[in-house]
Amino acid sequence: MTEWISGSDAGSDGLLVMLADPNIVWIRDQKTDASIPWESEDDPIIRLTWAEWLVFIGWVRQGQQVRFVGQTMSAEHTSNGGATIKRHGVVLGFTPNEWFAFTEGVDRGIFEFSAMRRAATEVL
Repeated sequence: MTEWISGSDAGSDGLLVMLADPNIVWIRDQKTDASIPWESEDDPIIRLTWAEWLVFIGWVRQGQQVRFVGQTMSAEHTSNGGATIKRHGVVLGFTPNEWFAFTEGVDRGIFEFSAMRRAATEVL
């Protein structure tokens, strides 16, 4: 899969997710400078293994204030209802509306990549 997915039906600014390969999920902020190629090391992308992704969306579903994935990632709600995700020096910040769109997308199953992951694995 090489397409960024948004939790918002309108595709507005916010948190974007891509299944980069069957075992890696990428997270980025749609507000990032569009002139930076998404493959670039300069693009602030958080990369998660499939197992880390499952833990992360579990945290989102539970609505917990702070959750750590492994020793290297943190995600927390901000005081205004948005969220900040941090990993390996990359910090992504989301407004309340952006975070709401993402959490709604999680609840609706937009980011359930299981079928796509199986198909990609079969191709390999």
